[in-house]
Amino acid sequence: MTSPFQATLMKTDSTQAEHIGLCRMCRQKSSLQNSHIWPRFGYRDFVAEQKTGGTFIDLGLDRLSGKQHKEYWYCRSCEGIMSRGENVAKKLIVALEATKANENYDSHFHRFLVSISMRTVEYFHRSSPIPRQSQLAIAHRSWRHYLLNKSRTCDPYSHHVFVVFDPQVGLHRAMGGRIMRELGLVLSQVGPLMIVGWYDKRQLTNAEIQVWNQSLVEATGGTVTPLTEWRVGTNITTNFAAALSDHEREVHQRILSKSWKKKSD
Repeated sequence: MTSPFQATLMKTDSTQAEHIGLCRMCRQKSSLQNSHIWPRFGYRDFVAEQKTGGTFIDLGLDRLSGKQHKEYWYCRSCEGIMSRGENVAKKLIVALEATKANENYDSHFHRFLVSISMRTVEYFHRSSPIPRQSQLAIAHRSWRHYLLNKSRTCDPYSHHVFVVFDPQVGLHRAMGGRIMRELGLVLSQVGPLMIVGWYDKRQLTNAEIQVWNQSLVEATGGTVTPLTEWRVGTNITTNFAAALSDHEREVHQRILSKSWKKKSD
């Protein structure tokens, strides 16, 4: 069955082709842009290792890569909505790396995080639909409506961020994400920004919710601080710490593995 989001290639002149299809964000038929799934500034400014030819840790491909993921998924208007948040996020990361101290953020940063979770879900369901009426599908729809200003909030689907600079191993040189279905969250990474989008909190205890509140990003703005250490029970829950430990150990092993080299794309 052909996906409703399948773009149709149309010739507009002798040198340029136009991709017509349903935008994955606004759901309107339009000319689709060749959009970055994860932001271009992340590749260029924070994750690409020039010493190895611009490679970085690709969480989607589970290997070192130099490929920037792009798809004809969004119309020009929706791409513009996401770009505004990306500009704000870039400036914030630069400031955090320079000061290693508290930095203020505004509503655009929150919208950036929401857009990253939305894109991560779409990346992992690029060839299969999100199960209808699932908690993930409901959260994804809430995130889309929020970004389109169809709703003032995307509660109860909160977003959290951990700012991690890792000069020793280089774990911050990663881009991509994964859906942690066993925990009910979407984990994404744009360089030093580790982003968590919750889509199912029903398994969390009140004590765990209090811990997660330490990394909560408010839609109206606030402050964020680079992480100096993980403290279980204070800034990270036991379950997420275990999942993150497995994730980081896997990435670390692959960085050091001679078999995990850049492959041709």
